[in-house]
Amino acid sequence: MKDVWRTEQEELDDWVKVVDRLPFVSSVKRDFNALRRLLYDRRAPRVVAVGAPGSGRTALANALLHAMTFGDSGVMPAPDPGRWVHIDASGRRLDWMELPASEGEDALLELARRGFEEQRPDLLLGVLEAGTERDAGAKLKDALQALQKHLDRDGDKAPVVIVVTKADGVPPGYVPLPYPQEKTQGIELALQSARKTLAELGQPDDAFLAASALPNGDVSAPRYNVEAVGEAHRLHLQSPRRCRCVVVGPTG
Repeated sequence: MKDVWRTEQEELDDWVKVVDRLPFVSSVKRDFNALRRLLYDRRAPRVVAVGAPGSGRTALANALLHAMTFGDSGVMPAPDPGRWVHIDASGRRLDWMELPASEGEDALLELARRGFEEQRPDLLLGVLEAGTERDAGAKLKDALQALQKHLDRDGDKAPVVIVVTKADGVPPGYVPLPYPQEKTQGIELALQSARKTLAELGQPDDAFLAASALPNGDVSAPRYNVEAVGEAHRLHLQSPRRCRCVVVGPTG
């Protein structure tokens, strides 16, 4: 007997075909397409954070989720390298994996292979501590190139976003927001150094951001630019129609 059950996706696609044939004004069609995108946004984005131990990968995940999810003060221990962690923090959903940039290519791919077979990442997030752009940046470049090459074998090119973390430590050191000109200039110099070191990745300037992911409530070093990192995730996601992007809460 033929299966008469239809999936919600098939029914939605049929409705879209009907709407496309109707003589709606363009604004109505845009509203409908926006609704359609919301209905498609069913799963969490899959983000692989690549960086040296201590570079701020886990702190960045906590900041993006606006929750102490990982680490000593979190509800879960720090993620094991190469393993997906599926998170739902009050509706902010994220599939997160951490990989070290300090391993050689063979060891790195061995760590990544099982997780990538389970589900392929939507985004590679390079994490680079401010002040380490030259040495750690070179290792990060090699790691990201190896991962891109591995993913590109199947024509599944994963976009890359680079975050220079711990921007609060850039000279003149810990100062409250808004940062003075001297500090913002120092942060821009760190970004320029990162762009130069990782130029072979071929990423646009807007794929490089600086952030401070320290928890809220620290008056001397509040979170900095985390919302922009969340927006960069949304803009560069591999499968935006199938992902519910991370929503970053207010920073206080």
